[in-house]
Amino acid sequence: RDPRAGALYNERVAYVVVCGPPGSRLVDLVAEPSEVLASGGRLRVNAMYYINKALLPPLERLFSLLGADLRRWFLAMPRVHR
Repeated sequence: RDPRAGALYNERVAYVVVCGPPGSRLVDLVAEPSEVLASGGRLRVNAMYYINKALLPPLERLFSLLGADLRRWFLAMPRVHR
């Protein structure tokens, strides 16, 4: 990668957060969408990141109006570890 080919000011950059070793920095876990598709399954999208950062916060606000604790429900769900 060419370090001079960085994004310009106010330019949108497409990236996907992928699974990696525990304790990794977020910046080390990002990849281009085309890179993920071309990896043949070697790179997996980090679903837990997107659930916790993109889906749960607005759903928590919505369900809190009904008195439901969505995060507690989500944390109590059984997990499949791969």
